[in-house]
Amino acid sequence: MGDYLFTNATTGDKGRVEYTFGYKKNDDGKMRIFLHHSSMPYEPAAAAPATAEPVEEALSMWAESIAKQDALLHDARVRVSGMSK
Repeated sequence: MGDYLFTNATTGDKGRVEYTFGYKKNDDGKMRIFLHHSSMPYEPAAAAPATAEPVEEALSMWAESIAKQDALLHDARVRVSGMSK
């Protein structure tokens, strides 16, 4: 495990990449790479501040969908109970 530091040949910008290698011996007794992974380091995105409007909109949509599902289930129960008469 470690870091590579790459330099852009055009701009001179530098970028760090994390890497991991895994090694094991083959049947011939020689060490071989069996795993390699490289990636940019994790950088969490800045959280956008929550405001009441989108939260209230999401809650309203959720409540409407629950009400629709309840109505559909009620209608299905009425149809099923009507069939048994």
